[in-house]
Amino acid sequence: MERIQSVLQEYQIGPAEIVPITSRLYKIHTFDYTFALKRSRMKPEALSSWENVYRQANLHRLSSIVPVYLTEKGQLYVSYEKDIYYLSPWQEMLERDEPVHELEGFFRELTNIHAVTMEEHAINQELAQDTVAHELQQLESRRADLLEHVEQFEARRYMSPFELEVCTHYRDIEIAFSKTAAWFEAYLEDLRRDQIGRTCLCHGNLRTSHLLTAQEQAKFINWEHAFTGNPVQDLSVYFQQEWQFHDYSLQDALQSFPVYEKQNRLLQSEKSLLAILSINPSNYLDTVEDHLRHPYNRPLPFQIRDLERSYRRLYHGLKFQEVLEGQRQEYLEKLEEED
Repeated sequence: MERIQSVLQEYQIGPAEIVPITSRLYKIHTFDYTFALKRSRMKPEALSSWENVYRQANLHRLSSIVPVYLTEKGQLYVSYEKDIYYLSPWQEMLERDEPVHELEGFFRELTNIHAVTMEEHAINQELAQDTVAHELQQLESRRADLLEHVEQFEARRYMSPFELEVCTHYRDIEIAFSKTAAWFEAYLEDLRRDQIGRTCLCHGNLRTSHLLTAQEQAKFINWEHAFTGNPVQDLSVYFQQEWQFHDYSLQDALQSFPVYEKQNRLLQSEKSLLAILSINPSNYLDTVEDHLRHPYNRPLPFQIRDLERSYRRLYHGLKFQEVLEGQRQEYLEKLEEED
């Protein structure tokens, strides 16, 4: 624990007890307070984005971002033996007698962070068209790759369990390819109509373990992957993390999501982008091709598990984009009525 003691000296903290929670997280007890000390995986080039999180939190008084303490020298972190350490208050989940709507708390606090840090900018339509054209070309290439793999699997007398799963999933993956291409076209149309783009502070790695909920308020920890980008990029990362699990409730998310849009209504082009990010089948194909390149790197059951998780992401994404598709249709009909 000598290195932890040395790091804590930078904060002028004399610990009464140091409790390792993981290999990178320590619970620090003093006689008066309890702290969380994190040994980060951040690379030096990521530090500026991470530091910007706390500048934004201070500027906008964002209480849902768990703060970090300054060292005696006024730094946000300590660099020690090529590792980055930072200190924050230890956050305990509060006991409660009544159930809390955790998803509503999550969306409420996330939309506040996005809304207060939001900035608008002009869209380069020509660049957007070139980017979409490139993405569509890549999409069709990968679509052909998947078909080739499936045809090879089906030509064999005996398929492995992994290959059988891919063939079983193929119909839905093919739908995902078609829908993604259609959403790219819709995205360009909506972008021409909206005429603007938006960026905000994004967490970059939203997942259940980085969200603490107490008394209907969500607090976000671990901002090491933070960046400035479109808000739906943050939402997509969260959904992709959640959709991989078999017990995920899409209905609960759909009922809670209006809490987000109440304060930060998404542009139609952003909803189209969210649909694209939700159903793009590239990650599924990456899982298939990783298996083909390295079939014996890991036990087969673990590879099948990863394939099932990739499929569940697409399955829930397809259901979610149906909702977005219905909303877009209503939006277009309303525009026609106004014309």
